[in-house]
Formats: sequence, structure tokens, C-alpha cells
Amino acid sequence: MTAIDPEQVLTALTAAVNEAMEAMFFDAAEPEPDPCGAEEADAIVCRVHFHDAMEGEFRMAMPRETATALASSALAVEAADVAPAQAEQTVCELANIVCGAALSRLEPGSELRLGAPEIVPALRLHEDGAVHQHYRLLDGCLALTMQFLSGDASGR
Repeated sequence: MTAIDPEQVLTALTAAVNEAMEAMFFDAAEPEPDPCGAEEADAIVCRVHFHDAMEGEFRMAMPRETATALASSALAVEAADVAPAQAEQTVCELANIVCGAALSRLEPGSELRLGAPEIVPALRLHEDGAVHQHYRLLDGCLALTMQFLSGDASGR
């Protein structure tokens, strides 16, 4: 894979997150220039490794309250009835969908393999070669980061 322009990655991420939010939650994600609370200590962070045509890592983070609201919407239950594991599962499912959709936009027709989404302790926003974006949602916010291990988005 050749080096990818960070602007291409941001465009792919924004399209992918909006497509997923609209399909799953009838919501939209507006890019937000400032941190929105997705890096807080109690945020839910999910990591998805990817390899083959591109290799790297995708992370999605959101405040627990946002994840609970999204799970409530997806499960058609009151937020008070959403178990912590259900909120985490919702973040993992959304991360998997957004990662796959963004990568498909960046490398259409290429074979890509995604690892199983997993909950991790930190977002790691400031890694070299990573692209980051915050998004405002109706019920909160989320933050995304995509880091390429080869042919990274920094253009190096």
C-alpha cells in the first residue's frame, strides 16, 4: 500500500461514521475540533486491528453516557436498563462497522481482515502517524483514531 494522505483518512472516517450512525441510530456525527470528553477516565474505548492490504489499528472512544444512550436506542430499552456490558458491546459493534467501512473507502476492492473488537484502557490520541477526529452526536460525542503501521497517513 502506498502512503495515504491524512485528509483522505479523515474523509473516509467521517463518511463511515455518519453512514453507521444514520443506519444504526438515526443520528449524525458532526466533526468537532475540540476534545469532547471521549478521553475521560470512564470512557469506553474499543480497538480493532486490521491487516492485509493495510496494517494498523483503529480505536473508538466515547463517554459511558453516550455509549449507554446508543445502546438504549439500538436495544429499544430505557437507558437505565442498559447493562455496562451492553454499552461496551455497542461501542465494539460500531467500531467494527466504522473501521471496516473507512478501510473499504481507502482501499476499495482490497482484501482486508479485521481483528475482533476489544475493550482497551486508553485511546492513545497522540501516536506518530495516527489520524484523529472527534465527533458531536445528538446524545454526546465520540473520538476516533486510525494508525497505520506501514504506509501511514502521515505521508512518511
